Formats: sequence, structure tokens, C-alpha cells
Amino acid sequence: QRRSTPTAVVPPTPTPTAGQVLESVVARMTRVASLSFTLTGEPEGAPLSAGTGVQKVEGTLDSSGAVTLTVTDSAGTAQEVAAGTLAFGFESLGVTLSGIAGALADPVDTKAQWIDNRPKRGISGTVLGQDLSALVHGAVADARAAVSLWVDEEGLIRRLRIEGAVAPDDPPDTVRVLDVGGF
Repeated sequence: QRRSTPTAVVPPTPTPTAGQVLESVVARMTRVASLSFTLTGEPEGAPLSAGTGVQKVEGTLDSSGAVTLTVTDSAGTAQEVAAGTLAFGFESLGVTLSGIAGALADPVDTKAQWIDNRPKRGISGTVLGQDLSALVHGAVADARAAVSLWVDEEGLIRRLRIEGAVAPDDPPDTVRVLDVGGF
């Protein structure tokens, strides 16, 4: 009778907590120099900020720090605009996203989403307007917003969702979604 060789027992690797994942996201996003992004409102077609017809902002940030932006209005007309002409800041976007991830209070896991045909881990919490001011210019410092972000296995933010009034003229149900790629 043959004896089988015992198999070594390998303890399972614990899943990192939401807080641990955010620590790696903060470190990783700070080093991102170039990326592409799309900022939209929800529901689809909602204006990104009160008083403007801007429904979508698409852009790139290159390794030299140059930002290229195209805005699409409610009529579907797209046009290039200069950085600094919108109520949003995309310069140093990797650092900005790192700061938002680091400011997320009471982070918890949320439902994963499929982005670019791959599942991304979701983490949500709340942030103050002051933590969003680099992205949403004019954000009210003590405004509270629910923020969800989805990260890939490399610790890069692929989607950021901000729910709630952040700027003074925002309706209470304002939702902004920033999709990030092109690393």
C-alpha cells in the first residue's frame, strides 16, 4: 500500500481592510504623473455645476503636468477649453485623488464594480468639502459628501463618485463621477 505525501497547510492570506487598501492607494496615486479622465454627472446629462451647461469633461494630464480638456455641453457640442477655466481642478490629479483617499473618514468596503472589464474593489466613506477643494473649486469647507472609490489590484483609483452638495450652488442631490485611466 502506497502512502501519500502530506500536503503542507498554507494559511489563507487575510484580505486587507479598507483602511489598509487606502494607505496603499494614497502612496500609489501620489506618484501618478500622467493619466486620462472623464468627469460626468448623474443622472446622465446632469450639469456638473450650477449655472453651466457643461455635462462632461474629458481630459488628459501628461507627465510634464500639462492638462488638455474637452467639455461637452447640454446640446452635445464638444470644445477644447483651457485648464483653469472650469470650476474643477485637474492639475496634479494623482496627488488630488491621493488626498481625497487619505481624507476618507470611516472607510468601509462597498460593492465592487466592473470597470474596463475587470472587477474593482469599492471603498466608501465621507469627506469634507475642504478635502475636495483641489478637485471642486469653491467647495464649502465644512460640507459633507459621501465618496466612493473603486481601486484596481495595483492600488490605482479607477473611479471616484462624490454624492452631495459640495459647492455653494449645488443642489442637494448632486452626483459627480470621475473615471480615471490611461496610467
